[in-house]
Amino acid sequence: MAVVYVIKYKQKEKADNVYITEEFRNIDMIREAQGQPSLLPLLPKEREIYIEGFTLHMTSKEKMKMLFSFAVTLIGGFLPIFLTLLDVFTYQMLYFTYSFLQSNATRTDRLDFYNLKVAGEGFVAELLQRLLQIFHPITGSQHSDDDWRKCFTEPNPPDLQLARLMMLLYFTALLLCVIQVYAVRCRHLIAQHYWPERIKPRTLWLYNQILESRKNILTQLIKVAKEKELKDQLVEDETNGLANLVNRGLTVLSADQYRCTRCFRPDLTITDANNSRICANCNNLYCTDCYAVKKKCLECGASLQEVLNETEFYMDSSCEEDGSDIVLPTGSFIAKTPKIP
Repeated sequence: MAVVYVIKYKQKEKADNVYITEEFRNIDMIREAQGQPSLLPLLPKEREIYIEGFTLHMTSKEKMKMLFSFAVTLIGGFLPIFLTLLDVFTYQMLYFTYSFLQSNATRTDRLDFYNLKVAGEGFVAELLQRLLQIFHPITGSQHSDDDWRKCFTEPNPPDLQLARLMMLLYFTALLLCVIQVYAVRCRHLIAQHYWPERIKPRTLWLYNQILESRKNILTQLIKVAKEKELKDQLVEDETNGLANLVNRGLTVLSADQYRCTRCFRPDLTITDANNSRICANCNNLYCTDCYAVKKKCLECGASLQEVLNETEFYMDSSCEEDGSDIVLPTGSFIAKTPKIP
């Protein structure tokens, strides 16, 4: 991943270029000293995209990355937590069963009786002991009542120390989901240290990018304001009368014909080829500065640098008499030429 980042950093100005650096502030101060509008402080919408390197604020892309890391960590920790809780629950059930079987509640009550015993180690004593066991089965049942309890042993308790360690590591992983967002920002600082010659071109690209986006926003705001003003005028004219509506509508349309579609420069004329250009597709008017900057028309999306291949030929009125038809190589028009006597 580090090699890929270095390649993108050295080849593309757009790669990971969302940080307001000291070089960016210097350029903004120079523009402000020259009397040009500055970009700092950023607009609220721009703060969702561009940030400073050492700030707690996150961009929208960083927030999405953090939420994705949280989701992956929560899903990955679900199975270990479930197995740990299942282990604790199983132990509690087994321990409750063991305690119940070993308690006096499972012992049966017996009547009082006399138990005869034979003392001695001889043959007759052993014979009498066997006879007493045959005729006194109660004593044998007492031993059998204790034997079956030995089949149930106390369960091993879960390792709570290991469970605490797992929970600590899990919360550490959740904390790293937040820390990784700020740690990733250090990549461009390391790249700037090893390739300082890339700082200025990347900063200029970022500055022009923000400047261009603000121009587009300003253009859209002006268009929306003009459309709203036009709609308000149309509504007012419709309530006042049709004649007034037509007069005002023609005035507005005639005024818009001589303004640049992008920057709304008001002093343009269609016949002035040095200061104005026209879109070949939708006939929108542009000033030469906007025509050189924009590659596509803002209205129809057609290329502004496209050159028409068709050539129009006009017929001279003096050639209407006695002319021979000549087919042009392009095949787009037939013109008449006079006969040579």
